[in-house]
Amino acid sequence: MSVKNEIDLDFIANEICMDKSYDGIYLILEGDSDELLFSKFVKEESCDIRVADGKENVINLIEMLNNRGKDKVIAIVDKDLDWMNSSTHYSSNVYTTDYHDIEIMCVFSDSFGYVMKEFCSKRKLVNFASIDKLREYIVMLSLPIAHFRIYDKENNLNLSFKPNGKKEKELDYTKFIDKLSFEFLGYEVMIETVKRYYNQAISLNTENIINGIHEICNRELKVENMLHGHDVTNIISIGLKKKIGKSITQNANSEDIERSLRLAYTFSDFSKTQLYQDIITYSNRIGVQIFQ
Repeated sequence: MSVKNEIDLDFIANEICMDKSYDGIYLILEGDSDELLFSKFVKEESCDIRVADGKENVINLIEMLNNRGKDKVIAIVDKDLDWMNSSTHYSSNVYTTDYHDIEIMCVFSDSFGYVMKEFCSKRKLVNFASIDKLREYIVMLSLPIAHFRIYDKENNLNLSFKPNGKKEKELDYTKFIDKLSFEFLGYEVMIETVKRYYNQAISLNTENIINGIHEICNRELKVENMLHGHDVTNIISIGLKKKIGKSITQNANSEDIERSLRLAYTFSDFSKTQLYQDIITYSNRIGVQIFQ
């Protein structure tokens, strides 16, 4: 963690601990997009949202506050691939998303259908019979890179799949998802695309990786826990260019789709999650109504 982040976290912790007049709950979140989502659901007068800029910072800030004996503080973080490591445990006041991340929670909710109807051509959607069938197809296209991420984590390859500060350019998903046919172009080209993204792990044997990915494919793993939201929205954006999009949405990018999914995600969607149930249980126990 940088010195800047250490100072920022210490400032936030001090600010929270020094405010003796506030009797509500502090909710610590990873990023601004999380705040935009959850601010729709919480009561402003009884829930003060703070953004800690990343999952690691959230965990560290909660630890600092817990060590200072501060109560009525909770956090929400993405589950990510935490399920792969049985030794990963958080404080009892840290709650994780039901699925890999917020975007995947949205994709597997009714909000997905609303967003697809907004972005997709009704004429082109006929090819998929229903919104559920479209979701199934997008999931199928997204699983190969999800399996590759799991292989990367299991084998400690530390490959980069997104900009890390040194490089602003996104991974080019069109190298392995065809823009015209909206089809997966194969494991080999996907692996080579990721390897070349940062000129990383060039010496790794592609055939061995493919064999490892196939082994992961054969496991009975929950799709919602494997899929990475940013992969899914990037793949949706490719489909919009030719295969499923309206003329006015063909240039929509992953950020546009993620923003729309969050906007379309309703309290009704959220109330069906285990995350909601966990926070309601906490809220009832301390006698503070957090949700509207």
